[in-house]
Amino acid sequence: MKPVLGNCIPGAVGAVFALLAALFVFLLFRRERLWRRTEERFRVLVEKSSDAIALLDPDATIRYLSPSTVNVLGYTSEELKGHSSFELVHPDDLALVRERLAELLAHPDRDVTVECRGRHKDGSWRWLACLGNNRLDEPGVKALVINYRDIGKRKRAEEELLASRQRLQALSRQLLAGQEIERRRLARELHDEIGQVLTVVSINLQGLKAVCGVEAAARLDESMATVARAIEQVRDLSLSLRPAMLDDFGLATALKWYVERLPRGGFEVVLNVETSGERLPGDVEVACFRAVQEALTNAARHARARHVWVDLRQRDEEVELVVRDDG
Repeated sequence: MKPVLGNCIPGAVGAVFALLAALFVFLLFRRERLWRRTEERFRVLVEKSSDAIALLDPDATIRYLSPSTVNVLGYTSEELKGHSSFELVHPDDLALVRERLAELLAHPDRDVTVECRGRHKDGSWRWLACLGNNRLDEPGVKALVINYRDIGKRKRAEEELLASRQRLQALSRQLLAGQEIERRRLARELHDEIGQVLTVVSINLQGLKAVCGVEAAARLDESMATVARAIEQVRDLSLSLRPAMLDDFGLATALKWYVERLPRGGFEVVLNVETSGERLPGDVEVACFRAVQEALTNAARHARARHVWVDLRQRDEEVELVVRDDG
């Protein structure tokens, strides 16, 4: 039996090695097939994606561009391969792009985004949104991976929205300017015409009092008091429409005057004014005064506040106005 067992052992070992070899070949084949499937899926994703993908060297030299680049910038990968990606960047955006590239190299663990203009093959400039990933340390990549897409439609929408806002602001300024002109006109008419008429009436009543009897004099005193109240009301209305001191002395003085003449007993107004002493542009002073006027009116009607704080600060060319209450 011993000779038979000795002859079987080498055969068994050979069979095991053959089986292991076959298994190894099978695993290699399966791995290769899986790798090809993965590569094919990746290739399809890259080619069909609306976003374009670029592989760059650390110095921004283009190593590869996905087929979608044709849809974004009009170039094929072969046309740009070996060129510097900086050649495609708008001169006004070049400093920002270089800064983002340096950040991507300095911090491999971070994704870096940037919006810039890229040169299309037809010579036009297209707005691009770019997302960069540092994959220089990955054996299978060893490149900077940049995903980018055309955001021209979004940029045009933003520009149209900005232009619309600017038009609305211009119309608003024109409307406010027209209102202030009308307020100034009405204030002047109230003060100069109606005020003068009431003053003449008061003077005439005083003259009649000097030549009439005692009974008539009492009624004339009552009439003169009524005229005096009317004159005061016209004066207050004129000042509310357009206080002359806003034009003559500026915003700070006008606010102090307005706060001092508010009816007592409602709430206390604490006014804090910090200015450089220089006059602000007329439209800015009017806008700030009207904002305070409206805020204090709302506080009196709705806030049920005991204290209202008005803070006006002027720093260089900036003005900060804050109105708050404890209601």
